[in-house]
Amino acid sequence: MKLKKSLSAVLIFMLLAIISVPVSAKTRVTYSKFLKIKMGSSYSAVVKIVGKGKRESSTSTAGIKMTSYTWSAGLGAMSITFQNGKVLSKGQAGLYKAYAKVSKRKYKKIKSGMSYKKVKSILGKGGQLTGEAKSYGSDSRSYQWVNSNGYFITCTFSNNVLDVKSDFSL
Repeated sequence: MKLKKSLSAVLIFMLLAIISVPVSAKTRVTYSKFLKIKMGSSYSAVVKIVGKGKRESSTSTAGIKMTSYTWSAGLGAMSITFQNGKVLSKGQAGLYKAYAKVSKRKYKKIKSGMSYKKVKSILGKGGQLTGEAKSYGSDSRSYQWVNSNGYFITCTFSNNVLDVKSDFSL
């Protein structure tokens, strides 16, 4: 349970960090390229996909080196954290432009323990991947379903099981 909460906290932190990234005119960052970045990829493999990132922080403790980079694209951005040179987590905001039709009624049907497939069937389509982290054999992913008015539902899954759900202004 602690691991699930810590992975959820990492994803939330990454999204907050992304929002504060300045906009750059030179970028190859898109949602489809964000999806191509796999957990465990090296920094050089990521650079081949989206170009060089801006190094935000780097720490090293007990032989574990953590380095975070950000990329920006118009109003969108992404952040990736590397552990010992390999992708540990990634997050994005504003790179995905498709809209969903979510409602309070649909939100109430979503229950903890559901699979992503079940949540997707309730909401009518897949959500946009906003964050992903993999650590100690646990995989955590956050998805958002955003209405055209900006209201949204966020669901975080650990090993494909819904852990946390939230809504904004439904």
